[in-house]
Amino acid sequence: MAKAVTLNKLEQMKEMLRTMGHVAVAFSAGVDSTFLLKVAIDTLGRNTPDRCYHCKSTLYEHARQYLRDRGGSHTVLTGTNADDLGDWRPGIKAAEEYGVRAPLAEGGLTKEEIRVLSREWGLPTSDKPASPCLASRVAYGEEITAEVLHMIEEAERFLRRLGLRELRVRHHGRVARIEVVPEKIAELAKPEVRERIDAHLRKLGYAYVALDLRGFRSGSLNEVHALGKPASRA
Repeated sequence: MAKAVTLNKLEQMKEMLRTMGHVAVAFSAGVDSTFLLKVAIDTLGRNTPDRCYHCKSTLYEHARQYLRDRGGSHTVLTGTNADDLGDWRPGIKAAEEYGVRAPLAEGGLTKEEIRVLSREWGLPTSDKPASPCLASRVAYGEEITAEVLHMIEEAERFLRRLGLRELRVRHHGRVARIEVVPEKIAELAKPEVRERIDAHLRKLGYAYVALDLRGFRSGSLNEVHALGKPASRA
């Protein structure tokens, strides 16, 4: 009976949290605040489709403070290019709110044009594959932890050792969804290659390993968001 009463109180508290929307927990690492943080994360989650907005907002706030401390007139710049403007990019909204400028995008420079000019100037990054933060591989709604990021990092490192260049390992709970450029799909589907990949990724902690037949595409997790479906079920 006592436990039932406690669980009822817990459910009432969760419902209270849901009415609050976004919250910040004053965390002291004690018994009470640790418990509250756990309940808040379980109830409200910490990996919404606008996760990049919060990350970039924090980054831009620190950058602005850094410049303010040094006085004078300064502008924070970001490397957003013209290709980035056509996708779901909450970080761009944060940039607008903080007055951050994007000279590449404003000048209309695309990723390929930037690579061409970088090669002409001898920049070492001219042919470097695009590699956004590892959190972008985690399906919206899934909890992002150090363990999850490590699994993704090690899985992608293993695939690069096989000679792959453009790739992503999308994390869907216990499922790893591999994206490679279409011309590499047949190579990964060969029995001996497929078995090596499956064995290694399962050793990292994945229960299932899938090969996305649509191939590599930047921001594929946004496809589910755009359809208005629960992203955690992608």
